[in-house]
Amino acid sequence: MNTTKINKEDVQNIAAIYKMGLTPESAEQLSSDLSNILDQFKILENIDTSDVIPTGHSTSAEGTMRDDEPAQPLPVEKILDNAPSKEKGYFKVKVVLQ
Repeated sequence: MNTTKINKEDVQNIAAIYKMGLTPESAEQLSSDLSNILDQFKILENIDTSDVIPTGHSTSAEGTMRDDEPAQPLPVEKILDNAPSKEKGYFKVKVVLQ
């Protein structure tokens, strides 16, 4: 079904541009694979999507956030219980800037 053919020379030229080392066998296989991929896109071009509503997400993105309501903060001691290192009520970290 290869109606779009990417030849071995095209693959080798692209490989040279991106400094990819390809064996002749790899170039031949990649040529075939890329041609098949392009053929699949040709099939998709023939699908009628006129009744399909465009979307930015594959699923509904509504209702994923909760209302921002004030609540009591966690106690410092409980938060610091998870710290790998702490000192005088604070997280202790390695020096970032000297």
